[in-house]
Amino acid sequence: MKRRLGTVLDLLHPDLVEDRKRKNEELLDQRLSKGQSRSFSPNDAVYIKNHSSVPTLIPGTVIEKTGPLSYKNITPDGKSIRCHIDQMRNRKTPLASPQSSPETR
Repeated sequence: MKRRLGTVLDLLHPDLVEDRKRKNEELLDQRLSKGQSRSFSPNDAVYIKNHSSVPTLIPGTVIEKTGPLSYKNITPDGKSIRCHIDQMRNRKTPLASPQSSPETR
């Protein structure tokens, strides 16, 4: 082994323990500032990562939140899929074309 093994006496060095705590807090702050909190609501249009066949992303709709980071979705063919938020992408639904209103006379 090319590294020095840690012992109980190493914990007595307050400067090392404080440095480690400070570095861990800095890393945590960096992670929290970079990441954006994503969430979906029921009836949101999403793309779901498909692991079983060729199209890698399939359209779906969020039904409900089943856990802190997992959602139950339904696909256009009626399949219910539960997946992690990392396997979902927001899908912009095309705006409905304005229907011509009947002329009133």
